[in-house]
Amino acid sequence: MDDNHNMSNDLRFEQEDKREDEDTMFGGSSIVDELSEYLTPAMTLSPSPQPSEDSERIPSASTTISEPPSPTPTPPLPASPVNRGDFDKSRTFSLKSSGSRVKIVNGVTFPDSPTAVLHQQKLKPASVSYCDYFWADVDEHTSGFDVLIQYHHHGKQMTKEMAEFFKERAALEDFYARGLQKLSESHFGDEEEGTLGESWKSLKHSYAQESQLHKAFANDVMKDVEKTLSSHRDQYKKEIKKMQSKVQSERKQLLSKYNNVGKAKQNLAEKLRDFESKKWAKNNRHEQEFADKAKRKSTMAGDELEKAMLQYNMEQDKWFEDTISLSLDLEQYDSDRVALVQTQLNKYLTLVDGLKLKLDTVHAIITDSVSKVNADVDRELFVKQRATGELRPTVLTSVLN
Repeated sequence: MDDNHNMSNDLRFEQEDKREDEDTMFGGSSIVDELSEYLTPAMTLSPSPQPSEDSERIPSASTTISEPPSPTPTPPLPASPVNRGDFDKSRTFSLKSSGSRVKIVNGVTFPDSPTAVLHQQKLKPASVSYCDYFWADVDEHTSGFDVLIQYHHHGKQMTKEMAEFFKERAALEDFYARGLQKLSESHFGDEEEGTLGESWKSLKHSYAQESQLHKAFANDVMKDVEKTLSSHRDQYKKEIKKMQSKVQSERKQLLSKYNNVGKAKQNLAEKLRDFESKKWAKNNRHEQEFADKAKRKSTMAGDELEKAMLQYNMEQDKWFEDTISLSLDLEQYDSDRVALVQTQLNKYLTLVDGLKLKLDTVHAIITDSVSKVNADVDRELFVKQRATGELRPTVLTSVLN
């Protein structure tokens, strides 16, 4: 009798060992059945393929999780001072509909389908917006939001260089103005007389006038153009630092929550394997107690997995919402910068046009003066001022007189 009982136990254990060898962590049918028992009815588990290089980079149990088809209610966007334009608020935040696989990339959940993006509605469908095109990471150290931050800093650097350009332009204008003033005070041609002399003096005087105009133009370029562009380098500086710090912190939290999900899945798998090995051994009261205890631990592990997934999804929703809001803020900042530079360029062109008009007035005076130059008049004036006598010489006829 004992021999038969031992043979029966040996056969049962051999079958269990064989079943454990055939099952993966979550892939075996019995393990999946038991794991599904401790999750909510809406959640399903299925075996996952081997991860590729561009899918999961965080160690975790090889499990693909699908969510129910009903969408999670959408919380409202945080209040923000920027104009959201045609921003679509009717989006959902569920991982994916039931039956669709997902992949984890640096702690972020994405649909694992090459056609998913084709069926995804844009958040701002009427325009090209940052919030629709920068969700993927460039690498493990650079997120899509980091790319936006880098682009913003690049724009500020360009604005700084433009300010330096206009500073140099004003310096050249000031140097030119000082050169004109120096020429106007020189003594070149001061001894010229007549109408030509007056015209020459008018030309030199116009240089003094032009000098003042160019000096004023240089001052206006510095005050109205360069100063505004230079001040832009410090605009939104604190806001940008807060943005970057906030998103980076939330990504770290998200990765931590995902790691917790991986640990919870691993723990549940271990508890289910333990329960799987004990649930058949119910020959006496002690074995029944061990099986019941293993089942309770499995149930608790399932609850912990659900809790970890809930916390992960809440953290991802928070990061998702803030990334949208801050991306739109950056979009508005960059639009403001472009509008600012455009305004300053228009101011500069207005100053140039004003300078031309004033110079044309000065040049008109010089042109009028030059047009009055008359060699005959100058000759007459010279004769009146320097004539030595009108009596002309005559022929010598006699030396005896």
